[in-house]
Parts: sequence; C-alpha cells; structure tokens
Amino acid sequence: MVIDAYPVGYFDGAAQESRGGCGFLPRLSESHSFKGWMAVEESTNNFSELVAAWALLFWARHMDIRELRLFGDSRVVIDWLNSQAAIHSINLHHWCIKVRGLVEEFTEIHCNHIYRELNQEADTLSKRGLDGASGVLHFEEWRDGGLIRGGNMTLF
Repeated sequence: MVIDAYPVGYFDGAAQESRGGCGFLPRLSESHSFKGWMAVEESTNNFSELVAAWALLFWARHMDIRELRLFGDSRVVIDWLNSQAAIHSINLHHWCIKVRGLVEEFTEIHCNHIYRELNQEADTLSKRGLDGASGVLHFEEWRDGGLIRGGNMTLF
C-alpha cells in the first residue's frame, strides 16, 4: 500500500481457543517503523481487535504522536471507534471507552477500514501475540530494513 503521509498505524487481533493476540505496526516514515504484539487472556476476536487498537494508540501517545491515520481490517471495530455502531457487550463497551479516550488525546486522527490483504503484517504480529504472557507488550524498532532495538513492557 502506498502511503502519502506519515505517521500511520495498522492493528489487528486474533483469537484461538479463547486466547487472544494483538498486533500493531506504527510507521513513522517509509523507512522507520515499530512492530508490537502481545497476548490477551480470555479473548474473542473483537476484544483482541479493540485491545490491539488501544495498544497502537498507547504506543503513539508514548511517542508523542498527535496526528495519526489508523487502519484496521475489522469493519465493526472501526465503526465502533468512529461511533457509527452500537456495542452490546459490557466488556467490549468498557474497552471501546478506553480506546475512544485515547483517540480524544490526538489533535487529528482518522480511523479507516482496510481489506485484510492490506493488513498482513499486523495480522502476522497478532498471531505472534497468541504465544506470550498476557499483557506483556513485545516491540521492535526497525529502520531501513534493519532491526535497531527490541524489548518488552507489562501493560496490564
């Protein structure tokens, strides 16, 4: 996908046997990006998607990014974030409020739906998240195709 303005962020969630994985990919420029993934206990796919969006926004805020174009392949989650659909699950509603709270901290943000084929890297990261300790965010920083650094932090 050709991007004409940065920063952008991609997110995706996965669920397998009630365990969830979250993946996100903030791109600061064509040559500078981060990759993040983590596991989420007791999860559905929609829950994993919401937590992935939250983790991406958390990371962007941590990096002092105030303008962002956000992309996800879950139409329902994008509609929730854009307040275009109602949420009927208490647990999902709580997390959507947390995500919208972060959205409000940005000067400008656009939440966009993209097709799954255009979100493969975030999808791969979300599946990587299925195999970790719940709430521990793993990250890597990449520049010019090379890994600069990596690490992890406990989010919840």
